[in-house]
Amino acid sequence: MKVQLTQVKGPIAPLRPWVRYEFVDAKGRAWGEPGEITIRRDFSFSESQALAKEREERQLIRDMQLDAAAQVLRRLQAVKRPG
Repeated sequence: MKVQLTQVKGPIAPLRPWVRYEFVDAKGRAWGEPGEITIRRDFSFSESQALAKEREERQLIRDMQLDAAAQVLRRLQAVKRPG
């Protein structure tokens, strides 16, 4: 998973992890179309609270990774097997 941190004007930066996926069986057959999941959270940052914010950012990224993984699993459950 790639995590993109973009600084914007002001003290809030959006976190946008994304993952691209493709479901392929052992015979190389694709199960549905490839897809992409993007998750966005806003993260406030202050230089004066850098240590506390670093921990908060790590936890936020971990939560977003779990959210993306759950979305991939839901999409896998919904995809039709190749026939």
